[in-house]
Amino acid sequence: MKTAVLLTALILLSTLHLCSPSQAQSSIDENALRQTIETLSSYGSRTTGSKGYEASGEYIQKQLQSLGLETQTQLFELPIRRFLGASIRFNEKSHSLSPFIYNAITPEATSAPIIAPLYYVGRGDLTQLDGIPIENSVIVLDFDSGRNWQTLASLGAKAVIFIGNNDSNGRIFFTEKHELTPLQFPCFWMTRTEATALFGQLTVQKSPLIQSVTVESSCVWENTLAKNIYALIEGHDPKLKQELLIVESFFDTEEFVFNNSPGADSAASMATFLEVAKSLTNQDLDRSVLLVATSGQAQTLAGMREAIWSLNARSKDLRNSKRQLKKILAGAKKNISLLNTLDFPLGEDRERDGLISKAISHSLGFAIDQISRKLMQLRLNKKNTNDTLLIKETSSQRYLYRRLSWAESFHNLPQEEADLFKQLIPEAIARNERVVGDASQRLRALQSSTSFRSMVWDYDVAAIVSLHLSSHGNGVGAFNRGWLYNLKQTINRTGSYSLIAQTLEKSAGQPAGRAKYQDTLRPSHLRTWDSWFIDRPNLGGEVSALAGYIGLSLVTTGDSRALWGTPSDTVKTVDWTYLHHQALLVERLILGLNREQTLHTNSFPRDGFVTVTARANLLLQGELFASHPARKTTILAYQGLNKYYSMVNEDGYFTVKGVTSPKVLVKSILTVA
Repeated sequence: MKTAVLLTALILLSTLHLCSPSQAQSSIDENALRQTIETLSSYGSRTTGSKGYEASGEYIQKQLQSLGLETQTQLFELPIRRFLGASIRFNEKSHSLSPFIYNAITPEATSAPIIAPLYYVGRGDLTQLDGIPIENSVIVLDFDSGRNWQTLASLGAKAVIFIGNNDSNGRIFFTEKHELTPLQFPCFWMTRTEATALFGQLTVQKSPLIQSVTVESSCVWENTLAKNIYALIEGHDPKLKQELLIVESFFDTEEFVFNNSPGADSAASMATFLEVAKSLTNQDLDRSVLLVATSGQAQTLAGMREAIWSLNARSKDLRNSKRQLKKILAGAKKNISLLNTLDFPLGEDRERDGLISKAISHSLGFAIDQISRKLMQLRLNKKNTNDTLLIKETSSQRYLYRRLSWAESFHNLPQEEADLFKQLIPEAIARNERVVGDASQRLRALQSSTSFRSMVWDYDVAAIVSLHLSSHGNGVGAFNRGWLYNLKQTINRTGSYSLIAQTLEKSAGQPAGRAKYQDTLRPSHLRTWDSWFIDRPNLGGEVSALAGYIGLSLVTTGDSRALWGTPSDTVKTVDWTYLHHQALLVERLILGLNREQTLHTNSFPRDGFVTVTARANLLLQGELFASHPARKTTILAYQGLNKYYSMVNEDGYFTVKGVTSPKVLVKSILTVA
């Protein structure tokens, strides 16, 4: 009898193991996964700051709110490229162009319209270039041409239009063309079908495809307010509800071709994130869970770094920053009020004159610099008597500006200086208004980060799990490392992650269809953690682990993510079955982490999270020291091979968050360009 019962149990168990995930009852809806990916990829691009980015943020908020969750946003400043339009004109017709974003810092802009002949040179090999006048031409070049574009740039070409395959150009073709130097060489991208329809048959020949084309492109760096979206699900276990499990996923995309990055496969993380969120709200949780959808993923995980910074920063520093911003804001508003209410002719008032001097000092110094530069150019290019007269006039005007800068009172100025002072007031008001706008934006971001911090600090953070998923692979692994930070080999986190490794393995159970859990957190002499990757991604778990939390990333293993960021990352490339199986596995892992009584032994990774704040000033003409804020200057900083962007604010400072200290990194030097 016992034998029969045992055999029945074994048969039943085998049957359960053989059932496909779609046959088993589950809260993960494959159609909902598909709908999310189809919706997000329909926006054309979700790069931070784009229309698709805003639409995807709204979509995620609505999805979370539909689950009965209250959503909030954490705002942070992030420099982005703002494309204002690009076109090519010939035969009295204008056609739009798609800028190819390949340079680390220089935007795809033409300082003036490029008027030149258009040549097609195939792959741009030297034999194909022979006899073609490359200098001062616009070149049409096959995309699978490696870095031959550099040869064209060195030969004096004015711009390049890359011709991609109609069906697919992998990520490698885009990344191999990345340029780190600030080279001013506009590049554009279109498919071969588009190029043939526009230019006719593409044949390498010594005569131009078109005798004369006009190419224009406008692009600027802009400091925008990016956002993270978060929502809290309260736990119910009396012992565990004060512990917090944070689950994070990014919702934006990388972009190589302007407004042409559907990001279907790269939306796998967010689609899974929303389905797991649905599952979590449908049951009583032990631990509380904070769902965080981050952005700035393509800018070295800027959103994740911002979220961790808000938790890791010292309270004293946050208070000082808030106090300083309020002081700047009040001072600028006072300056505006003063300059707007000046009643001419001015009466004697020493206190008022002192305030006026401070209110106009920045604008006056900049005006002196501008006229000094103009005077220098005139002197260098002096050709005739008229130039001599203009030099004298400009020199006299500069002297008046300088006299105004030396003035201690403004009620008894000579007439010429008084007129100059009146002309300067509108610019001084505009400058103080910029200060108000800048300080208000920074204060708004800081307050939102403080709110996020306050919510999290009401709990004990048990673990932070980031999702980095795709729809192709052989399973899911957990990693506390990645390629954002090149940690020293002496950094050993095995003890910190021993319990969570056991929990994940136990929670995974049998493979969810084609998705198998890979035991990657435990060190092995047979296989190192990095051997699970075909690509070398930056992972959100790196950031949280660097800050001393039990941070990890759940990553699709065995996939190169070859189309991410490219125009070819469309819904037709998604493996829906694998995506569904993988989501089932991730759901199990998250629920297992939520229910496990203990996730760590109070042994945490070493805190190496560093924030760098520095000042960037301009040296004005005639000054001994650089004291004029280099406002709106885009900063590109490197630590290792990773790029960090920031923008100088109105008072001359910039901040880079989430770099590493010498304690944990192989090379911790931060280089600023």
